[in-house]
Amino acid sequence: RRPTKMRNSSVFQLSLRRRNQRHFVPRQTQRLTMRIKSATIAALLSGFLGATASCFAKVAFDPTTFSVGRSTTATIIELALRGLCVVCMILCNAGMLGSFLQGMGESSVAGTALSTASNFCCSAVFGYFFWDERFDTAWWMGFSMILAGVTLLTTAATASKKSHTTKSY
Repeated sequence: RRPTKMRNSSVFQLSLRRRNQRHFVPRQTQRLTMRIKSATIAALLSGFLGATASCFAKVAFDPTTFSVGRSTTATIIELALRGLCVVCMILCNAGMLGSFLQGMGESSVAGTALSTASNFCCSAVFGYFFWDERFDTAWWMGFSMILAGVTLLTTAATASKKSHTTKSY
């Protein structure tokens, strides 16, 4: 600890105040950052739920998905499974819509772009693992361009939003 005389000196108080100002982040900027983070997570969740809903729809309405047999019991089981997939699709779409609207809270451009990119990524992963889809070079080039565009849109929208609310001290 510093001697009492040193702690009470005006030079020490001034240096302490300057040091604290360098690390000071205005409360308004902190709130904006938290809103942007929650909007980003909501937009990414929206894309994931949209892709999941598409998977449930494909399973529910594709005639080759369930082949449990031709007996009456097998038909009832198949219809029940298809009905369950339809219900899951509706629930995923409802969740997707809610999170999409939350994701557009700070920037509609960034929210839409993030949701679309997330949906595209998740659809590709689901297609690869569940339906053995393969992707050629042109698909990967397009995918890379979409991700680059989303990064540019999201960065620009976030930066412009932060610059409007940041005050200089």
